[in-house]
Amino acid sequence: MSQENEQKSLENLVVIQGWEESERGWGCRPDGGTLHLTITDCQIFIKQYQDKMPTNYIPDEYSHLRGTPHMARVDNGLYQEIQESRNGIWLSQVRLRDYERSGRLYDLSVRKRGWVPMSLIK
Repeated sequence: MSQENEQKSLENLVVIQGWEESERGWGCRPDGGTLHLTITDCQIFIKQYQDKMPTNYIPDEYSHLRGTPHMARVDNGLYQEIQESRNGIWLSQVRLRDYERSGRLYDLSVRKRGWVPMSLIK
């Protein structure tokens, strides 16, 4: 199946936000991403995560945002998982890659596919 046909078979538009892990002494590495039904859900998820972080010291290991939220298409099963969550789901870097390779997720980011307006999300 071509990439264009694969993308069209995924009807569910969602917001994806990349994350990066920082670990003292080791540096930074990709830490997967979160999937959300709306940009508002994404913002709430980020705030809830950041509110749990300590404010009086920097942890030896923590995750932080990588890039800006953008659009992705997902299959019905993954969309249902997101719907059943509070404000989104966190996927490891391995799961994100596996979902892309298997055709369950199609990332529409500028760096991968070209520009897609956030206004497409409901």
